[in-house]
Amino acid sequence: MRTCHVVRTLAHTAFLGTLAAGIAAAQTPQQGTITGRVTDASTGSPVSAAQVNIVGTNAGTQANTDGQFTIRNVNPGNVEIRVLRVGFA
Repeated sequence: MRTCHVVRTLAHTAFLGTLAAGIAAAQTPQQGTITGRVTDASTGSPVSAAQVNIVGTNAGTQANTDGQFTIRNVNPGNVEIRVLRVGFA
């Protein structure tokens, strides 16, 4: 249940990041930024120290204590985000 909400939240975040990157790419070839927040689906509490990565690349980061993360220098286009946190299924 928790993973589903995190993935759904990140899919929404990835869409917004990709949309922003796509708009920027239409103007000039640029790198985009993906930002979001990792939360526990059952409680809505932030999940700190979650590893957030773009699948198939070395790009990624770690969520802060508020569950927030930012991945910079993302190539325009669709991306798949993977979130891992020890102790969450």
